Amino acid sequence: MASAPLSHSASMSIEELKELLDVMEASYPFQDTRSGHTSSFDAFAYTAMQAILPMSFSLLANIDDVVKLQFKDVGYAPGGLPPRFQPFFSITLAGREQVIFFLNGSFGLSNLHQITEEEVLHELNVQLFLCHRWLPYAFSLNAKMAPQDFVFPSMSGGTDTLDWSRPMPCDYLQQMLDKLATLCRIPKKFGMSSPRIGGAKYRLLNAPSEEKWRPNVVMLWTGWTRDEVECCISTP
Repeated sequence: MASAPLSHSASMSIEELKELLDVMEASYPFQDTRSGHTSSFDAFAYTAMQAILPMSFSLLANIDDVVKLQFKDVGYAPGGLPPRFQPFFSITLAGREQVIFFLNGSFGLSNLHQITEEEVLHELNVQLFLCHRWLPYAFSLNAKMAPQDFVFPSMSGGTDTLDWSRPMPCDYLQQMLDKLATLCRIPKKFGMSSPRIGGAKYRLLNAPSEEKWRPNVVMLWTGWTRDEVECCISTP
């Protein structure tokens, strides 16, 4: 089951998430997916973070869980499935239900019937989810993608050569978060669970009324207990 939000990580609000993404986009514009080239691992990693942070925030998943995604965990169905027949791609996180993302911006769990459709099929108000850009870019860099390859790879031996057999290291991602918070002058210590906590608080407290989630919905989505949800709400 998903891990608890009880950690030393601060909550990352949607406004702070947007600030971090703006800084990354300004410093490392999303690279041309047609080129199949990356100039440096830093440029590659900051480009990856433009997908990782919104995924963590939207899926209520820790960053270190997002970067463990392998290509076997990601599916794409351009023709869709009945009765909606909308193109979608799916993501399966370890210990979680499969999440289906429809290309109109909404998403839902595939087998979580305890939640009403209105509560799980909602517009991604964040409008920051970049996986539909990231995946084509990753495929352009690794044309011989294997199912066990990681969606967000590491580098090989301290060089700028990508190593698709290992996920992007969490200590490197933490260094990036620290640098981004400093650049944005955000006086918080963000960690691997910060976007997850922030995403949960957004759904519980700050989302438009039609997009808010009840505590039991967050509990079902994350695997948290009610006490852990309360802890999340009180995290600054």
